[in-house]
Amino acid sequence: MRITTLPRPSAADTDPDSFYPSSDGRPVGETPIHFRNSLQLFDMLEWRFAAEPQVYVAGNMLVYYVPGDRLKHVSPDLFV
Repeated sequence: MRITTLPRPSAADTDPDSFYPSSDGRPVGETPIHFRNSLQLFDMLEWRFAAEPQVYVAGNMLVYYVPGDRLKHVSPDLFV
């Protein structure tokens, strides 16, 4: 098993208003079927909303939902 870690932030980066980790440090556990389905759904949604400049399609990213609180986050497989 491969475990990833985040680099230790510098003192300037530890301000909760400015430091948001880009990973939770846990490995992603996906089956090949799950991975292919996610890619296919991503492609379909990206195609569907291609003409909508205000729509963003992405996945496997940390989404912070409380400004200033880096502990309040989710990491959806896919989001629009």
